[in-house]
Amino acid sequence: MLSLDDETKVDNEKILLHGINGHKFTDKVTGNSIFFPWAGSRFPQNSVNDENKSGLYWTSELTKNLPAQYAVLLYIGNSNFSCSYTLISIGSSIRCIREHPPCKSIKRDTSVTICAKDLPYDFCDTTFEEGTVSGTYVFQRIQALTGCDSIVTLKLTVAQEAKPCPGVLINGVCWAEFNVDAPGKFANPDKPHGMLYQWNRIKAWPAIEPDTVKGWDSSIDPEKTWKPENDPCPAGWRMPTVEEMRKLLDKNKVTNTCWLN
Repeated sequence: MLSLDDETKVDNEKILLHGINGHKFTDKVTGNSIFFPWAGSRFPQNSVNDENKSGLYWTSELTKNLPAQYAVLLYIGNSNFSCSYTLISIGSSIRCIREHPPCKSIKRDTSVTICAKDLPYDFCDTTFEEGTVSGTYVFQRIQALTGCDSIVTLKLTVAQEAKPCPGVLINGVCWAEFNVDAPGKFANPDKPHGMLYQWNRIKAWPAIEPDTVKGWDSSIDPEKTWKPENDPCPAGWRMPTVEEMRKLLDKNKVTNTCWLN
C-alpha cells in the first residue's frame, strides 16, 4: 500500500468527494487515480472514532519488533499520512490488491518466451535491452574446442502483460477501486467507507453507525500473518503486504516517516 507516497511516481492530495473527506493518489505516468476515504476506526470500547476525519487501512502483517498485538497499517488524516501501527483489536478499513501472476520463462532449445517486464534479458553474451520485440535472432559462435564456426538461431518471443489490472494500477500495484464492505463484497461508490475489520478476523463491523455494537472481541489473535481463510477481499483479490504498502509510501523517496519497529 505504501506505493502511493512515492512522489517521483505518485501525486497525493486531500480532497472532498461527494461530501466525504479522503486522500486521492494519482499515478504520474498513467494518470490513474484512486480515492481512500477517511472511514475512521472502531475501538475496543465499541465507539466509532474520527469518521470523516482520518482513516486506518490494514496490511496483512504484524510489526516486527513490537509485541504481537500490533499490526502495520496506513494512517491517513488531516495532519499527515504515513505507515504506522495499531492494536490488532482496532476495527480498521481494508483496501484489496489484485495479484499479478509472474510470467514464467519457457525455454525450448533456442526458443525463449519472456515477459516484456523481464527486459533487459541476457542470452549468452548478448543483452536484449528494453524495447526489444519478438523475432528471430542469428548468432555466429566460434567453438573453442573444435575451432569450427557455429550458427545459433534464437527465436525470442516477448509477451506483453496477459491480464490487465481490473482495478486501478498505481505505481505497479493493482488496487481495488473501493474499500471492502461485507466479506466478499466491495463498497458502493455512494457509500465508499465500507465496513471495518479487526486484524485477521472475517467479522465485519459498521464504520459509521451504530456507535456501539454487540459481540466485540478484544482478545489478541495469536497468528503472525493474516490467514487466507480470514481474508474478506472478494475472490481474486487479497490483503496488501507491508512491501506492497511500501510501494505506496516509499520513505526512501519522500519525507514521511514509517513506524514499523
